[in-house]
Amino acid sequence: MVKHAVILEDDDNLREVFEEWLSLIYSIRVTSFNSFHSMIEREADVIGCDVAFLDIYLGPRNPTGIEAYHWLKEKGFNGKIVFFTGHGRFDPLVQRAMKLYGVEILTKPARFEDLEKIVKGNENGKES
Repeated sequence: MVKHAVILEDDDNLREVFEEWLSLIYSIRVTSFNSFHSMIEREADVIGCDVAFLDIYLGPRNPTGIEAYHWLKEKGFNGKIVFFTGHGRFDPLVQRAMKLYGVEILTKPARFEDLEKIVKGNENGKES
């Protein structure tokens, strides 16, 4: 079972709902960010989490979730990485994300059943 999750999502409403769902329903400690830059400022907290939920697109002229993935890997992150996207599978950034090792990609809005499998460690996720 996941004990600590990181959420990187630029949509405030979606981030807040997801954070509340994880913390209230599953008692998971959640650290959330609306930008890649705010995430890297809290490196120690981020690197120690069990799962990182990353939005692929973080707004125009901003680093992407793919850049966050590479940063996590450079820092030795060993948890599960899950991308969220509201874009289709043929979008260039989604295609790039699909080629990354050990990630899962969920389309927004994500189904709670899919999220629950990740949180409970049943989808190749890191079990704690």
